[in-house]
Amino acid sequence: MSSANRRLRATLCHTAATRSYAGASDSGEQAADIAKALELVRSPEVREAVRLEQRLHERELNYRLRRDQLQQVLAAAETVHEQKQASTVLDCTERIHTQGFAVLPLLDAERLAALRDGMAPVFHGVARAHARKFGTTAQGELEAGVANPGDINYHRSVPHTANIANVLAKTRAADNVAADPLLRAVIAGVLGSDSFQLSCCHAKCPSPGCGQQGLHRDDGAPGLFELPGGMPGDPGPHRPVVCNTLLAIDDFTAETGATRLIPGSQAWPRSRKPREDDTEPLVMPAGSIMIFDGQLYHAACANTTEKTLRRTLCLNYIPDWCRPIDNHFLSIGRQTILDMPPELSGDLGYRESSRNLGTPDDQNPLDYLRRLLVRGDGSQGSMGFDTSDEDAAAEAELARRD
Repeated sequence: MSSANRRLRATLCHTAATRSYAGASDSGEQAADIAKALELVRSPEVREAVRLEQRLHERELNYRLRRDQLQQVLAAAETVHEQKQASTVLDCTERIHTQGFAVLPLLDAERLAALRDGMAPVFHGVARAHARKFGTTAQGELEAGVANPGDINYHRSVPHTANIANVLAKTRAADNVAADPLLRAVIAGVLGSDSFQLSCCHAKCPSPGCGQQGLHRDDGAPGLFELPGGMPGDPGPHRPVVCNTLLAIDDFTAETGATRLIPGSQAWPRSRKPREDDTEPLVMPAGSIMIFDGQLYHAACANTTEKTLRRTLCLNYIPDWCRPIDNHFLSIGRQTILDMPPELSGDLGYRESSRNLGTPDDQNPLDYLRRLLVRGDGSQGSMGFDTSDEDAAAEAELARRD
């Protein structure tokens, strides 16, 4: 087939596959058009083009469903605050669908200062460990208490990116961010309002002199699976299955290595490779948060400064049917879970899923955990809906504590 005929055929198939997206109400009719086009076309290139349109169409339908739900929330809002939040969530969800990311001013000066103060010991601990490992000249200053806990200038001798995993097991400083109602509402708008979970909460700090990161996506693990309705090997794009965030603890500037990204790449097939020429820097002030589809290509730039930090808090979210990166059940203490805001403990897996996932003995996970702490580990086998003396005693002890 000549190149001219191939282009003509691709155009005809593209027209059939995308006919009346905006006006048609019968999505089944559009799907039939795509299937018919695939039957008629033998060219592998054109067939792949049509399949891509099919995946984009499925992604669009999923977005429209979520958008309609958010519009209903906006219509039902009664107070000015509720209307403002619902409008912000709707706008952010649309931007994440179309360009792959959205930026919000999440923390005011007071909340930002509290986060910095609470995270400082954690970052300082990583700095001390790094100094001991590499024997930097700052080790003596650290031991003498001379170095500022927030000053990681001594990292410059061995540049690297400090990666602090499982932050919620190390400090309560990030709880206020992870439980933020606006952030959680946007995550629900991206992943679906039925149920989502926090996959991990990490913190990062590229030290001065640290080089740039390679372009990548954050949904690599879910992308290995064949998603419902997807093609073998999941060539993408698909509905969002990872929604990641970058909260700027310090200013994101070009000099400190602000994240660079490729707008619109969340809708690329996996066969399309990113180019550095396509990237744009994401400069944002401290307290802002970038929320993005895990399919978006992005990477940290080099920190070219002598001593300026760019600390970041990263919260990664997934649907409740995916397995999280961090094992919260092992790594976070049970009493700590009970002391957390219920929204946050629920996002860590201690919540009844809309798909009946994750319940112990068909009971509310937090109620079960409270009873377990009274009765003791090893009593799970008898903690069903029974009327045993042990269960009655546990209920009495819980009532006394409350």
